[in-house]
Amino acid sequence: MSRSIGIYCPHCGTRMYVNGRKQPSPVLHKLVVSCKNQRCLASYNAHVEIVSAIQKSLTPSDEVSSIQNLHPWFKELEFLVQSIEVNPSAAKDSIGHIKGFIQALQICSLIDLSEAQRYTRRINNLSLFPTDMTQ
Repeated sequence: MSRSIGIYCPHCGTRMYVNGRKQPSPVLHKLVVSCKNQRCLASYNAHVEIVSAIQKSLTPSDEVSSIQNLHPWFKELEFLVQSIEVNPSAAKDSIGHIKGFIQALQICSLIDLSEAQRYTRRINNLSLFPTDMTQ
């Protein structure tokens, strides 16, 4: 593994090298990067995160079913949608917030159009049912 990464020192502009590494999840690497310039010698913590697939693996790992499933934003979105599916009466106040969250994730390229549409359909399907299920 190369110890060099395309990160440059913010002070002197010299290319930095990886001095230490931890991998708390399959998609997140926590690095210690150090400047090679002998007159600078700055060191920093850096996080390198895999956020989305450009080309899906031809040999996918059983440990990583989906890159998205590992990210906190995906878990948060899924939690929000499930919470209004379970309690539709609370949905009235939350739907706008959740739709905005979906749009923000799509703008940041963290979910693709089909994934955004799938979540939006789930939310829109809630409006087909009355909010008071006891009637």
